[in-house]
Amino acid sequence: MPWRIPVVIVSAIGVYLAFLVLVRLFGARVLTAWSTFDAVVIIMFGAVAGRAVLGHPPTLAAGLIGLVTLMIMEAVFGQARKLRQLRGAVASPPEVVMAHGKVIERALSRQHVTELDLTSALRRAGVTDPAQVRCVIAEPT
Repeated sequence: MPWRIPVVIVSAIGVYLAFLVLVRLFGARVLTAWSTFDAVVIIMFGAVAGRAVLGHPPTLAAGLIGLVTLMIMEAVFGQARKLRQLRGAVASPPEVVMAHGKVIERALSRQHVTELDLTSALRRAGVTDPAQVRCVIAEPT
């Protein structure tokens, strides 16, 4: 049904923009720190987003249109990240969250990262003593 094409496109754009806003509000941590619970939530995000984009009943054509729309949105926002004026709106800037062995609480809070997340990352990097750390930077990626 041709009338569904614009509905799928608008739904895909809406879901994409909503997801960007949610990631900006809750931090990139929702995409990086994967406990079992986080994996379940991410899978549920996908299921809810897919249902919202495809509608009922889902069709192959709607799925393809939705995927193409999401890929186009990703390309557009990928180009937007290259523009200095839009970079801050699209991605968080890198931020120092630990310096000279001391945690910077305010920066952790802005990045939506807990001290437990930070110490876990330090252990994975082979750091046994926080005093050894000169600088930890939370990157937008």
